[in-house]
Amino acid sequence: MPIRILPGRAHPSGRGRKSRAVTYRRIIFILLFAAALHLTACSGRYEPEEAQTLISEGREILTAWIDENLPGSEIASCSADEFSYPGGGNHYLTGYVSGLIDREGEELEYTVSIKTGQVYLDADTDRFAEIARDYIFSRMELEFEETEAYSVLLELPYAYEGASKQYSLKDRTFTAPRLPAEIAMLLRAGEDDGVLAYIEHPEERDLLSVRLRGRVSDEADIRKYDLPFIRERVNRDGIYLTDYYFWHKDESVNGAAWVADYERRGWILRDGLKIRAILEMNADTLDGRSPDGDGIKRERNLYRAEDILIEGTETGYRISYDNGASGPCFYLYAEDGAELLGHEYTIRTEDTQQDLHWRYLEESDDWALVNADEDVWFFSGPAELIIRQDRRQDIRQEQDAEGDQGGTVENGGEIQTGEGR
Repeated sequence: MPIRILPGRAHPSGRGRKSRAVTYRRIIFILLFAAALHLTACSGRYEPEEAQTLISEGREILTAWIDENLPGSEIASCSADEFSYPGGGNHYLTGYVSGLIDREGEELEYTVSIKTGQVYLDADTDRFAEIARDYIFSRMELEFEETEAYSVLLELPYAYEGASKQYSLKDRTFTAPRLPAEIAMLLRAGEDDGVLAYIEHPEERDLLSVRLRGRVSDEADIRKYDLPFIRERVNRDGIYLTDYYFWHKDESVNGAAWVADYERRGWILRDGLKIRAILEMNADTLDGRSPDGDGIKRERNLYRAEDILIEGTETGYRISYDNGASGPCFYLYAEDGAELLGHEYTIRTEDTQQDLHWRYLEESDDWALVNADEDVWFFSGPAELIIRQDRRQDIRQEQDAEGDQGGTVENGGEIQTGEGR
């Protein structure tokens, strides 16, 4: 008879590195697909004369700025910035020139926008990010219990209108590790108030390109970080998220300024098994053809825990979904005495066949079904668990041995009591 896995009591959650990999693959696919479409639509390469014209204009702008701000310095090098797709393809001018300024033996890296005349200089972007922290966190409405990654650069608009202008798409930007020269000089002088004033007036500055990843409190409303919310930060606050990931015990959201993926997870307990399942998945993607007309394509998926079926077969166990359901995806753990814990298995799915084994987790007194790399196996579809070894006699001996060593089991970083990602 099938074993129906039903909802149970709440339980400290476990990490899910492979569930995030699904989202990252979605982002990578979107980027590569968009690049491929654009590449097929464009032809030609800019003429050398176009680049020389840009360089001449850039030198003129930079010379005037040096005479006023760094007298005695000289332009050591100057070249036209260009864009090309990774792996080859057409090259496009961006409307910027970059190079080095020789300031009495000190080299300063610079970039100049031909369209606006703005000069940008290399700067201490770590210090810049610290000054911007309170502004960014308050606008994102976040308080972190743990920050995994945080950085702030600039997101500059493409600005070339010559023969390569077919790449100068509306709202197209690129990340630059430099700051407007006047802000870079304030930063060097330790005048933080002037730098903060620049940050706090989004209508008068470039976009802040922000990478932000961390754990928030379990009470935080993660669901609200959908694409409309993220896009509002661009338009209202000048915060352009190039990479973000927020999580707590049961929820997570990640993406960038053009995509948002939300997951809600839950524990399901039945017959000595502990299932860490993804019960809700929402995805927002920028798409001009969206049916709602707001430029966002929305996917909404809810899953029922009772649709997971585990039934015995002649060779082991079959995992499937009832009523033609497609999920939820899940990780599998077990308590002492669980029927499935009595064997080690070879898993067979539509895409793979691998050996799995049980690993004891001292932190939570559970067993996790892991692969050869010690990663908890992520069940993302129907599968067969084929018995390859009876280990009922060995289970408690392994647990006792691990306890005698006095160590902790890291389990490949997949689960730690009290944390969920």
